[in-house]
This record gives sequence, C-alpha cells and structure tokens, in this order.
Amino acid sequence: MKAHTILTSILVGITTIMSAQEISFTSKTHDFDTIYSENGKVTHSFTFTNTGKKPLVLTRVKPGCGCTTTAYTKDSVAPGQTGFITAQFNPRGYNSRFKKTISVNSNAANDPSVILFIQGVVTSKDAEMIKKYRYEKGVLRVDKTTVNFGKIDVNAVVIDTLRMYNNQDSAISFSFQDVPEHVIVKYEPDSRLESKQEGLAIFTYDASKNEDFGLVRDIINIKFDGGRLDYRNRIFLSANLVEDFSTYSNWQLKRAPKVDFETSEFMFDTIQQGETVHAAFRFKNAGKKDLIIRKISTSCGCTAGELDEKVYSKNESGEIKVTFRSRGKHRNQRQRITVITNDPSNPTIHLYIKGYVQVP
Repeated sequence: MKAHTILTSILVGITTIMSAQEISFTSKTHDFDTIYSENGKVTHSFTFTNTGKKPLVLTRVKPGCGCTTTAYTKDSVAPGQTGFITAQFNPRGYNSRFKKTISVNSNAANDPSVILFIQGVVTSKDAEMIKKYRYEKGVLRVDKTTVNFGKIDVNAVVIDTLRMYNNQDSAISFSFQDVPEHVIVKYEPDSRLESKQEGLAIFTYDASKNEDFGLVRDIINIKFDGGRLDYRNRIFLSANLVEDFSTYSNWQLKRAPKVDFETSEFMFDTIQQGETVHAAFRFKNAGKKDLIIRKISTSCGCTAGELDEKVYSKNESGEIKVTFRSRGKHRNQRQRITVITNDPSNPTIHLYIKGYVQVP
C-alpha cells in the first residue's frame, strides 16, 4: 500500500512538471562589441518564450551593477507566447572591457534562476584616434614618423602618404619646411585642419632628381602658423635607390661591367683605443663596359672610405682606401663599407674591416 502511494506521488509530480510553465531564452549573452562613451547609453532586449503549458511569471529581475538598468515583461506570459527583458548600460566612467549580469527569477519549473550577461569594450573616439595616430608632432598627431618609400628605381616616381589628425579644440594651420627638390608635397583636404579632423600629406618622390644611390634619407620639418621651427617636429623620408637591371638582355649582360674585389674583408690585430687603422680594398673591372662606382657609404661615422676615380674601363684596377678610427670603441669591431656599382650582377657589395680594440 505504501509503495503504491509513493509511486502515485512520483507520477503526479512528473505530470505536474510536464504540464508546468517553462522559460526558454533565444540567447543569454549579448556582446555590444565596441561602444563609445560619447554616444551615451546602449540597450539590448533579451527575448524568452514560455515553452510550457501554464502561465509564466517573472518574479524578480535584478541587474548586478548600478550602471545597468532593466525593464521586463511584468504580466504573465501565456504558453507559447514571448516576453522580454531589456538591459540598458551606461558607459560613462568606463574605458575598458566590461561584463555585467542580470539575475532573473521566475516560476519556471525548468530554470527558475537565470543569469543573463551583457559585455563589450568601452572607449572614446578621442582615445581611438590617439591610438591610431600614435605620434605627437607639436599640436598635430601623425600615424608614423618615417615615410618609407622602400626600394625605388633611380628613374621612378612613387607616391606615399602621411596620415594626420588634429586633436586640438581649435583649427590648426601648418606647412612642411626643407622639402628637397625631388619631393612634392600636397595636402588633403588642406594644410589647415579643423578640430578633430583627419588629413593626408601626399608625398611624390621623383628618384631621377635625387642623383643619389642606395639608402638615402631626407629630413623635413613641420612648421605651424605663428610658431617656430622645432626639430622635434621632424618627419623622415627614406628610400633605397637602385638601378633596375631586370630589363637587360643576355647581350647587354655579357657586355656589362663586372667588379671583382681581391677580398671583401680586412682583419687588423688588437689595437689600443684611439689608434687609427688604414686598409685598402683592391678591385678590377673584369667586364667589357666602363665600371662606375656609384657610391661608397659606411655603417659608422668612425669609418670612412675614399676613392680617387669613379669610372674604370675594361681591365682597369682601382682601390678603395678605408680609415677606421677607434676612439670611443672597445672590444670586437666589425665595420661595414657598402659599395654601389653599375655591375648588374653585383650592384651592391659589402666590405668589412674587423679587429679588436683594447681599452688601456
């Protein structure tokens, strides 16, 4: 008799649950992604459905933070019908990622206590623009301090840009000073930017007017109306000027100049700091046309290279004299001398002077 009573109670309980009210949410988390504090409050509505067979009632809805407020369906929700819980988040005072909760209690048999989540990242338009324009040049912000044109044929014309932003509360006017002859600067929309306005400096680089080779750098200065030139407001223009031999035919390559160095390294023994080392790198034009030494540069101001002539005919030999001054240097030294020629098979040669500098 007792077993029968227990079984009856269980069956009644199961029947009650199966015929009770149930709550089912479309989603329990909402991501606002990036929101801007200047735009004020943001809102999202969570939708739920009563998937049971009796009326569903929300008995308590409570946000986990004072920055979040809620509105929700206060009437009972009939079976098969939907309701809502609207969460509103105020981003004022936030400047980071956030995740907030809303606790929901109801008479649902399947899930009487539910936690909803709203999340995202709060930023400001000013903060985002400062992150985009990382560098400060006077009252102007820029996205980079060096405009790098990369490798350019010595006869090519290329274009690159510098992005600018006026973060001030008033308009600013500016101009670029000390612009070299091989560079033309234009402004978009103008050399005057209103408050919170973005702009472009468009640089056209004509390598044929530079008359230089290899790695070259120019320095220009930003001058603001009513202000003085400030070296801290410099912008660098860099390029690697090279001759393009890719269009040479086999016949041209066979008749081209060919530079042949006896050695690419000079080793000196241990010297005392302050002493000077002299080295000589001999070479020969093993090609059929005139060899032209376009440029000699060094990796350090402590090293200098000298050349008597720039043009060498077939089978003619030459010598690059290198001087290394060890003042201020110590321990192992490896100074590089870069030689640029019109040899299509070897246009850039690196020579090295190596040794040990001992501090007295």
